[in-house]
Amino acid sequence: MTHRSRWALPFLFSFASLFIFNFLTPTLSAQIDSIVIPAGTPEDNDLNTIANEHDPQKKVSMYQDFLQKYASNQAAIAYANWQLSQYYQSTGDLQKALECGDKLVARPRHNLDILTSQVTKAQ
Repeated sequence: MTHRSRWALPFLFSFASLFIFNFLTPTLSAQIDSIVIPAGTPEDNDLNTIANEHDPQKKVSMYQDFLQKYASNQAAIAYANWQLSQYYQSTGDLQKALECGDKLVARPRHNLDILTSQVTKAQ
């Protein structure tokens, strides 16, 4: 092994590691969103009211009203559809669960939990 080849492999490995860390990691993490609804907002207050409701049918109705009321808030719509999707899945209504989930996937949000949940329901 020549002097040059002994240093080539570690150099290439270091360069590749730096490339991945500096360029690909921020790109990959930027593609995954969280659903954030700031505390104390009207959306947050309404979601707390819905969460405290014990009647599942009334909760569904409240989420549907919430979707209408906050139709311009992407995060609020995503959260409500996600909750409805989970509810319908728990009752065995996979068709409605998939419909709500499809609304989530169609929006420009990249939430890994939502995508995983939707794939699981489709299986």
